[in-house]
Amino acid sequence: IHRREPELLRPAKPTPHEFKYLSDIDDQDGLRYFVRGIYFCRHNPLMQGKDPVKVMREAMAKALVFYYPMAGRLREGPNRKLMVECNGEGVLFTEADAQVTLQQLGVAPYLPYPYTDEFLFNVPGSSEILNCPLLMFQVTRLKCGGFTFAFKFNHTMCDGLGLFQFYSAVSEIARGADAPSILPVWERHLLDSIDPPKVTHQHLEYVDTAPGVVDHSSEEKLLPPNQEVRPMCTLNARHKLFNPPLPRGYYGNAIVCPVALATASDLTRNPLGYALELVKKVKAQCYRDYFSSVASLMVTTGRPAHVSARTFDLSDITHVGFWELDYGWGKAACGPADAGCPEFFGCGYLVPFTNQKGEKRIVASFSLPALAMERLSRELKTMFDIDQPTAGHLGSEIREPELLRPAEPTPHEFKHLSDIDDQEGMRYFVRAIYFYRHNPSMQGKDPVKVMREAIAKALVFYYPMAGRLREGPNRKLMVECTGEGVLFTEADAQVTLEELGVTLQLPYPYTDEFLFNVPGSTEILNCPLLMFQVTRLKCGGFTFAFNFNHAICDGVGMSQFCSAVSEIACGADAPSILPVWERHLLDSIDPPKVTHQHLEYVDTAPGEVDHSSEEKLVDRSFLFGPKELSTLRGLVPPGEKCTSFELLSAYFWKCRTIALQLPPDQEVRLMCTLNARHKLFNPPLPRGYYGNAIVCPVALTTASDLTRNPLGYALELVKKTKAQLSRDYLSSVASLMVTTGRPCYVLARTFELSDITHVGLSEWDYGWGKAVCGGPADAGCPEFFGCGYLVPFTNQKGEKRIVASFSLPALAMERLSRELKTMFDIDQPT
Repeated sequence: IHRREPELLRPAKPTPHEFKYLSDIDDQDGLRYFVRGIYFCRHNPLMQGKDPVKVMREAMAKALVFYYPMAGRLREGPNRKLMVECNGEGVLFTEADAQVTLQQLGVAPYLPYPYTDEFLFNVPGSSEILNCPLLMFQVTRLKCGGFTFAFKFNHTMCDGLGLFQFYSAVSEIARGADAPSILPVWERHLLDSIDPPKVTHQHLEYVDTAPGVVDHSSEEKLLPPNQEVRPMCTLNARHKLFNPPLPRGYYGNAIVCPVALATASDLTRNPLGYALELVKKVKAQCYRDYFSSVASLMVTTGRPAHVSARTFDLSDITHVGFWELDYGWGKAACGPADAGCPEFFGCGYLVPFTNQKGEKRIVASFSLPALAMERLSRELKTMFDIDQPTAGHLGSEIREPELLRPAEPTPHEFKHLSDIDDQEGMRYFVRAIYFYRHNPSMQGKDPVKVMREAIAKALVFYYPMAGRLREGPNRKLMVECTGEGVLFTEADAQVTLEELGVTLQLPYPYTDEFLFNVPGSTEILNCPLLMFQVTRLKCGGFTFAFNFNHAICDGVGMSQFCSAVSEIACGADAPSILPVWERHLLDSIDPPKVTHQHLEYVDTAPGEVDHSSEEKLVDRSFLFGPKELSTLRGLVPPGEKCTSFELLSAYFWKCRTIALQLPPDQEVRLMCTLNARHKLFNPPLPRGYYGNAIVCPVALTTASDLTRNPLGYALELVKKTKAQLSRDYLSSVASLMVTTGRPCYVLARTFELSDITHVGLSEWDYGWGKAVCGGPADAGCPEFFGCGYLVPFTNQKGEKRIVASFSLPALAMERLSRELKTMFDIDQPT
């Protein structure tokens, strides 16, 4: 690491010179130490040209204007009473550069973080409690474009929530705010001892009841059965403080640390409920009178420290919020830099963690002597199959995302989207992923190079895709053809297709690694419209994943773009079908004229929902071939003509409603996403048109009517809904958009099964043959669990099948799966 000389960073403006006393809760010997933390931030192409050192330095200087005591120095008064002299001397700030990438660091969201002492240089003499800076920062640029942000703070000044409040101010200012949304409040007298002091509780956390006894030694002997052990609970008491309450913005320490006592024998030989009851009793002490008693103890007994020997303190910081802060580069991996306090190995942390599937987890980090840690690890491995919190994580080496521009200069112009494109319900991104096998005939060809070059050449023809969406008057969307490019990410995964166990159904494995979400890249406006990632597999195959802004095209339009890429990848100079913009063809007529009742945009039963937000959703897929479809056709009136889409939509709408166990009189909706291209004539849409040309009419009924009637009832509703598709219906939707402010679809109580069996995305050959499998990466749209897909599939015998993929709450999915298993002997499409 090349490190500059540390500097004193002062507040950006003059601040008051005054003395401010710390509270009696702040002023404990047990808080007279420094806490270290570190953030790891990825490169973000949207911040190109922004220097993280400059951004963070300026934001901190501005934040210190509001938090000016942090730029002062601690002094001691009579009886060692701590106060801060607000002298504006500043905090320590260090700038550095490291010739390493995040990928080379192998950063994982748990302790120990790599090279902490280099990413937070310990300036000699800076860690004294008195007369030294209260905060130290180091921002280190990485050669990948990412950076680390490490800090050290004096715990007497604030606790974790107080520090989070300060960093929240820094993050808001770094992103352009003039002032923090929550202004700091000092008011430390609110947590002082009462006068006269009154100790009302037995504070064993400050009393050594077995002096001289320790819980580990250099020989690492086992604990004697009769040895005292102490669980300490570090508790945030803010919610217990009222009459008066702590004001919003208070950033001092508001924690207490009560303990329980037991013997090693009692703790280890009793059931887990014994330890749990001790923890609950300790927590139950947290209320204002206990808090006041601690403050009184401090002033009457000389501010003692907590007893650390034989003590285990696991601090819960899962709700503090550090992980949600964004300094402009997106959220970061972060956490405490040390598993505990100085010279106190019994302290640890509970830290939040979100895995690659978006599932929330808790990471427990702490220290133990080596042999003891080995014993603990073996126990956890045996009981939970826990080794590291990243178990199941591919550890892909993902290069820094780049902006891939068209291969040749393209026009700089503005192009309006159509009124069919420009709907609130289209303002989201759609993810997809395709898996390709190794092809010996492509030996020596790099799929990353082939795809990168082909996409860049295709963007010459589809140059609006390399632009950015802007809003005009009345939120009208247009694309500025800037040529800035699309996001492209190169990656390698040390796994084979066979090891992935890739099958045809959702959820696909490791989607979030095969399509890395660049922080801040999925905003609808002023962001790339397309994101691609090509990941080489160690078997010679690869994955091709993308994320596209639905406002710019529909599935057929995206397939047309991928067709151009595939043709160019296979050697063509230009696509066989040239793209056509002509979005005005699907604009509203002038004057607008709404000729249909568009219930897809009207909530006819506001307030009703079809599942609780607390219920966990699961994705699942089911395979339908001729046998299964024949069985379903036997459930409708003889001679009833219907398509596979109509039949499956009706069947799953009914089964899904049964599985959800909805009230009989609740309204339920089926939305049919229909490609209107074949209905558009006089004039027809030109060949090569790649904008949205879909409409989404709905059918309405009650849960009772849908579930108690034969399948033919639902089928008839589906067919009537589809029959609305016409040019006039499309024109009416466009008119509705411009006259009612571009409303969104009603999603509550709605089931939508999109038929993409004829879109053709899985047919494209980039030189390695057709995809083994692939399709949408999510069973639905963001925050809309009622959306699913019909996806094509060809089995090993060359037989064509249809896969139905969608989400349901876990219990409802279990009911539906049992029904399908009974009726078709369908379990999983494998």
